[in-house]
Amino acid sequence: MTSGENVTRYTVNTYCTAPVTLMGFDLECNWDGDVDVYVDSDNTAVFTCGNGHRNDTTWDALYGDEPPC
Repeated sequence: MTSGENVTRYTVNTYCTAPVTLMGFDLECNWDGDVDVYVDSDNTAVFTCGNGHRNDTTWDALYGDEPPC
């Protein structure tokens, strides 16, 4: 969870048809659409897909080898 200090909001278009594990994080979105990603100065990132699944990850993990879910 972000600490609330120096938080930046990004809007990211996501598409995911099946649960994936990305950088050790379970990202069960099954969602296609825009989500707001809140990124803190310590690189933590939080976003909730349209289906209500909350994802706690890092900004770096979102732009690794696989697309964000």
